[in-house]
Amino acid sequence: MADERFLSGPDEVAAALDALDTEDAVSLPLLDESARRRLLAAATSVAYRPARAEIGSGDSLVRQNMEVCADFADSSPFHDFTRRFQALVRAAAARLGQNPFQGVLCLDDLVLQRYEPGPMGITAHRDSLRYINVAALFTLAGEARFTLCDDRDDRASRDINAAPGTVILLLTPGFRGTNRRPFHLVSDIRSVRYSFGLRQRCG
Repeated sequence: MADERFLSGPDEVAAALDALDTEDAVSLPLLDESARRRLLAAATSVAYRPARAEIGSGDSLVRQNMEVCADFADSSPFHDFTRRFQALVRAAAARLGQNPFQGVLCLDDLVLQRYEPGPMGITAHRDSLRYINVAALFTLAGEARFTLCDDRDDRASRDINAAPGTVILLLTPGFRGTNRRPFHLVSDIRSVRYSFGLRQRCG
């Protein structure tokens, strides 16, 4: 995979980072077909476990219907991919003149998610406070809706392009000093969806 190029370069990623000042998430084409297929093959060969059906309670209840994998062998292509993508984002940030991140960007939280077809993947929620700077969510396969909204009742919803091969840059606290954590959800899954998420843990 080291010889495969991203479809978006530092200039395009820098523009996307700039857009996060006013947008909660930005979608970019990133994986060419060869890279997407290679990562998808790796994603389909790992062991998944069912995610908890419900997280939280009361007004903070989140429902989810997916399987997850957070264990990656040392030989997994996702490690090399993470290093290359992180280098791309750092190069993009250098074009902005001032570091937009809290400290040094270090994408150290890796997770794969698999969704079976159905009306709901995960209801409206916000990423945990343990993550900072930016989340990168890659679609490896599947058709589904990725939606931003204003609250857990899915008000003022707007869809973000999550076609296979795209990456969604999602705002998290620490980016240019923000504390914003946008609500988002995955629904209307029309074919088996594989996604790969990269985040940075606090501290």
